[in-house]
Amino acid sequence: MIMTDQDVDGAHIKGLLIDMFYCLCPTLLKVPLFLQDFTTDIVRATHIQTGQIKGFKLLSDYTAWQSKVIPAEWTIEYFKGLGTSIRLAIEYFKNKEEHTRYFIWNDIDANYLDKVFNPKRADERKIWICQHQITTVSPYSSRVVTYGEFIKKELMLYAFEDIRRKLPSVVDGLKVSQRKVVHYMLDMPKDGLKSARHKISQLVGAISQHSNYRHAEENFEGVIKAMAAAGKKQY
Repeated sequence: MIMTDQDVDGAHIKGLLIDMFYCLCPTLLKVPLFLQDFTTDIVRATHIQTGQIKGFKLLSDYTAWQSKVIPAEWTIEYFKGLGTSIRLAIEYFKNKEEHTRYFIWNDIDANYLDKVFNPKRADERKIWICQHQITTVSPYSSRVVTYGEFIKKELMLYAFEDIRRKLPSVVDGLKVSQRKVVHYMLDMPKDGLKSARHKISQLVGAISQHSNYRHAEENFEGVIKAMAAAGKKQY
């Protein structure tokens, strides 16, 4: 059973583990229901008046739902992984079977795995990403999923997010992480860090909190160092 964070980075880790099995012991993947993953909610919305709870396993599903409701009527909780909430972890494990999804092998899955992870097919992969259409059918609508369906419906979301993170915007020339740093530095006096010098560790924690950053704070450290080294001419 694979247990990862429910976000796109978790899907990437699942994909890497599946590829490891495919490379080292491919016959295991062909055993029906051999591989499983544990699915949890990444976002939960609770209606303030009625107490109704809606759980979402994909951020894209939550975003689509959010556009159809009045946000002020709901309280939103984001869960990075199982460790985010002990209360929910207990709830999940009490109903373990409800949160277990099973993988099955399809003959075309070998081509999907090779296309995604084979370094020699990088150019083909670029074209595939450009032409790929995100499906509106949730990959969690069934308790059983093929490896190919996982790649098309979940791992591709990581590919799109990875591109979004790494490519600078044509608007300001900044990546997402760099923009968060710039936004905080411009707004910094409001948070009390008014001295001329700051420790990077101070900035990392403050920026993560200020920008609602949901990933490892250490990622910001390299971004801040690179931006500081580039000098005033660039930023």
